Amino acid sequence: MNTLTLIGHVGNDATTNNVNGKQVINFNVAVTKRWKDKDGNQQESTKWFSVAYWNDGKVHEWIKKGTQICVMGEVGAKLYMNAKKQTEVQATVDANFIELLSNKKD
Repeated sequence: MNTLTLIGHVGNDATTNNVNGKQVINFNVAVTKRWKDKDGNQQESTKWFSVAYWNDGKVHEWIKKGTQICVMGEVGAKLYMNAKKQTEVQATVDANFIELLSNKKD
């Protein structure tokens, strides 16, 4: 079974597209890990995930930049060309469950 659970913050307002008559909601999620190094200095690392959520509802109206969200789904990857013309890999999630945990004002 290929399932991933993320808790992070939405990086952009969700967009919607219609593919073969079905609505897909797309947005990015940043997941940040924080720790102290051996010298006691605070460190952090952020990983970005591209999320596709197939849904006919209006949930996209609530998925705004800064919102904390839980996403569950199948993990994948896609290749893209960055601004320096280098090929990079981005983690993707084909979500089957999302839950809004807070909004940016909270």
